[in-house]
Amino acid sequence: MMSPRAQSGAEPEGPGVSQGEAERLAVVAHWADGYCVAVGQLLQTLSGMPIVDPSSAERASQSSGAVLGAMASGLDRTVRNLRSLPPSPVAGGEGVRNNAIGTFTGVLSRTTAAKQRLEATAVGSPENKQALVDASGPLNEVSKINLLGGFDAVPDLAGAAGRAPSCQQLTAPGGPSPSLSTSGTPAN
Repeated sequence: MMSPRAQSGAEPEGPGVSQGEAERLAVVAHWADGYCVAVGQLLQTLSGMPIVDPSSAERASQSSGAVLGAMASGLDRTVRNLRSLPPSPVAGGEGVRNNAIGTFTGVLSRTTAAKQRLEATAVGSPENKQALVDASGPLNEVSKINLLGGFDAVPDLAGAAGRAPSCQQLTAPGGPSPSLSTSGTPAN
């Protein structure tokens, strides 16, 4: 069986790191990598979502429902994957994970509710038009999530994010942002 260090591809930085410290850093990087895989999958889901087709009231309603459904599926998968991570090897890691689960679960609930409201209205009705407007709320909300929110508050996780391949993909210049926002300013 491969060690977490070998699995994650993470190598400790700097000379003079003891074997014990190198192993600890590798375990933390492995956990952080699993966290980043879980939240990074949401980016994959969102990048493959259908687009809203405003060509008619019927198409707008159908395509908005499809967008909300895809988003709900991605959020649900992200929450399940975060919950399936082993316990954090560092103090503060469980708080980061639990905060992320709470954030994603809240957005998931609001996304599901928006989809249900949309589906419960007659196409073209005033209620349907309002449901279409309201559907943008969860979309805007998910775009402001900082995927690595809380890592900076836990020094071991902040350092591990720089060594974990999946976290590096989320933070690499020119790569996806740790925030889903297109503004370039991560939100918490």
